[in-house]
Amino acid sequence: MNPSMRSLLCCPLCKGALQFASGELSRPAEANRLTCTTCGEIYPGEEGVPRFVSQQEIEQRYPEISGQAKVAARFYDFVSVQQFLEIIGITVAEARQEYLARLETRPGARVLDVGAGTGAEMIYLAQQTSDLELHGLDLSIDMLRQCQRKLRKAGVSAELYVGLAERLPFADNAFDVVFHMGAFNEFCDKPAAIAEMIRVAKPGTRIMIADEWLTSQNTQTPVGRRLRETYPSMSIDSQPPVDLIPDEMLEKRLTVIFKGFGYCVDFRK
Repeated sequence: MNPSMRSLLCCPLCKGALQFASGELSRPAEANRLTCTTCGEIYPGEEGVPRFVSQQEIEQRYPEISGQAKVAARFYDFVSVQQFLEIIGITVAEARQEYLARLETRPGARVLDVGAGTGAEMIYLAQQTSDLELHGLDLSIDMLRQCQRKLRKAGVSAELYVGLAERLPFADNAFDVVFHMGAFNEFCDKPAAIAEMIRVAKPGTRIMIADEWLTSQNTQTPVGRRLRETYPSMSIDSQPPVDLIPDEMLEKRLTVIFKGFGYCVDFRK
């Protein structure tokens, strides 16, 4: 982690300020190990990535996801993304344009990908807009390992963090762009995740949440039946979170994407 990023971070539990445990970065073992100056909680570094939630808590809150992550990380982009879109009949580039075009990126913007996975969205955005300051958070260190590899291969720089969407380790009003793609249906506390995305976004920021949308109706179609057979663990009839967006947010929109098998909700803080 770049030491200059410390002022961007806060304790996800109490929102207190963080400092390096040793007060400096002179010892490699202390690099990325942060301590909350308010509650005293210690957040270790793991392979250069600050960890803001323990593996034990992840396994308790998201047992299915954590159990699959080690195996899924390496094949995620093909099995969970490319194959899904091939069944629907659209390309990866077309799909990303459908939802990422709603974000208001500009050169130099600070961007937060909540649920960064293997980093595909961050790489796409970096290729579309120059000089972005990219930050990616995910609950799986295995996904972030794959993300690091893909970022290096693409020549894209980003700061990565292990953490929960429901308890973001970032200061208020810190980001110009905030978005999530692909796992919102599985979140344990959806209102808390939305509240946190709003908290860390600067006033005026457009926030975007997107996910697949399988329903009792569209899974009766030939394409829907194939998706259900291929991905039996996908949620059915998950509701787009329009009603969870606070009333004071502006320009709320629900857009059907992926030929009816996905949704995109966006709004302005």
